[in-house]
Amino acid sequence: MEQGVQQGDGRVLHAARAGTADEHGADAAARDAAARRAVAAIRKEGVSLQVHKRGAEGAKAYEGEQSWTLPPLPTEVVCAIGAGEAFASGLLYGLCRGLPAGECLQYGNTAASLVVGRVSCSDSMPYREELEPAVQSAYSGQRR
Repeated sequence: MEQGVQQGDGRVLHAARAGTADEHGADAAARDAAARRAVAAIRKEGVSLQVHKRGAEGAKAYEGEQSWTLPPLPTEVVCAIGAGEAFASGLLYGLCRGLPAGECLQYGNTAASLVVGRVSCSDSMPYREELEPAVQSAYSGQRR
């Protein structure tokens, strides 16, 4: 298996990508090529859903031949601590409800957005009662 690719089973492999191109000194084309190679290698392992967190670039999901890309929601960042955990929680909430991958990505994106706009990570995690209307507000009218 390609270096940096994690083996997993089930429906979800959550591959985190931290930092920005400037921090790593890589250009966008090199990152995109590396991401395509990683997606192909992971798909060979039988993982059907892949999600790549891309920080300030948003998130991308791949399932079969489909892919979804979401930019981050416009949010004044107060503290980024916990954003990844919030994203994963929102994504998994959608998966546990049996939602389509694109909609799960919206839940992850929205949960991360809510958390980065607050001061304290653990106290900032949204409850379902807050997350549901926030997703509806952020993505109303968009096809999922």
